Amino acid sequence: MYKVLIVDDEPTVREGLKTLIPWEQYGYQVVGTANDGLHALEQYEQLQPDLIISDIQMTEMDGLDFIQKLRAAKEEVQCLILSGYADFHYAKKAMAIHVAGYMLKPIDEDELIQHLETIKTNLDEEAERKQIEIKNGKRNREEFLLSLLLQRNTENLEQNLVRYQLNWKKFQVICIKLEKDMASHCMNKLKRELGAVTWSVEGTVLSHDGFIVIIDRRPPPYQEVEKVFEAYHLDFTASVGSMIYHPKDISQSYQEAIQLIERKFFFERGNYLRKGSGVMEPTDSQDYTNFAMIDKLFYALDMGGNEQLETYLKSLVLTRNKHVYSENEVKMRVTHVLTCLLTKLTKAYPEKQDYFLKTSEYILDLYKQRTVTALLSFVKTILTDIMTEIADDHQEHQLKKLKDFIDKRYGENLKLETLAELFNYNRAYLGKLFKGYTGESFNTYLDKIRISEAKKLLVKGLKVYEVAEKVGYNNVDYFHSKFKKYVGCSPSNYRRQQLKKPC
Repeated sequence: MYKVLIVDDEPTVREGLKTLIPWEQYGYQVVGTANDGLHALEQYEQLQPDLIISDIQMTEMDGLDFIQKLRAAKEEVQCLILSGYADFHYAKKAMAIHVAGYMLKPIDEDELIQHLETIKTNLDEEAERKQIEIKNGKRNREEFLLSLLLQRNTENLEQNLVRYQLNWKKFQVICIKLEKDMASHCMNKLKRELGAVTWSVEGTVLSHDGFIVIIDRRPPPYQEVEKVFEAYHLDFTASVGSMIYHPKDISQSYQEAIQLIERKFFFERGNYLRKGSGVMEPTDSQDYTNFAMIDKLFYALDMGGNEQLETYLKSLVLTRNKHVYSENEVKMRVTHVLTCLLTKLTKAYPEKQDYFLKTSEYILDLYKQRTVTALLSFVKTILTDIMTEIADDHQEHQLKKLKDFIDKRYGENLKLETLAELFNYNRAYLGKLFKGYTGESFNTYLDKIRISEAKKLLVKGLKVYEVAEKVGYNNVDYFHSKFKKYVGCSPSNYRRQQLKKPC
């Protein structure tokens, strides 16, 4: 609908014109009226009409003066003049200020409609011309910015910056990669929405090489971006290049943003990727071997070492041998290591063969993991399940190792708390398991081992305090009490009794 302002000093004429014809039927809407030229100027500023229908003779300021002021201000609004006098002088002046029509009162309805149809055609053509200019200007602006992004011909740089209103003090490039392709008309609609509701009017949204690229002089409102993509049910990854301060460096920000998207696997999902934020970058190592990693993971599973498992997994995923480490390389390495690990586990636990075969079927699902964090979580779940599956088998093995450890190191300051931590068990739970395995509590078993060894050393002729120290008792009196408890006599008496026995 084109907006119409009616200007006449006679109220009956103003109201009559408003009801004379069905304006909407011809593409118009009467948005306001004014009683003279001065009032009409105020209304014009406020309403910005497309068509003014004005009487010539009015108090304060007549219609011709009013239109002349608009023309002087470079306003191209369409004007239709009304007059109560068939005076060629007025008609001549009206033509000089480029009015669209000159009508005599009383207004003839058919004549008015004819003028309105002609004016609407002119307005439509003008609107189309402006759209073409805007479209061409936008296209030229985008082509110029693309030339900066790709470091192509940048002749007349300063003039073009002014021409396209890009003479900013700083620039930033935001790249967006969609998870799936869109039809060109959908992409254009998406770009328009991004440009219209999420960035400043100076910013530009364009597409190149599969990316949506936004060039602006301030960071984007991330929540608004997400709303646009949510409306289309689209998954996307966005990256933000560094702020730069000269248009020649736009390509630098652009390349940085693209590289961030290429490395998106190593970022937390959901973040807007930016240099140095939320990234788990691989580290270099000379000990980058799959064989060593397979052994480490095997022993961690066999020993039930949850903490070690966590450490080894991060090393598996985030260790490289001084070369660019891509998402595909990470996944290939993890697949290889897990496959070999399952083969080794199958040999160690042949009765679990069916379980390991079924587990191997899930390994390729790791290629569906979209971030390094998700991959770590996925692999940890698999290995934790394996650890749980073989827990009953290696528990006895663990307890035997613990018993052997005590048998060899009884002379040291052994405590259940320390051993529980070493063997990755809860203290109370380990004590319960140990008693079930040996038939005796940890402290009783340790005391008996120590006293048994003390008896041998006493017979060899060592002094009592020396024996106490060697078997792990720092306090001689405490050793005396323990020895008497388990043997029934003091260490000295025991030695004398043993030396008196006949050979």
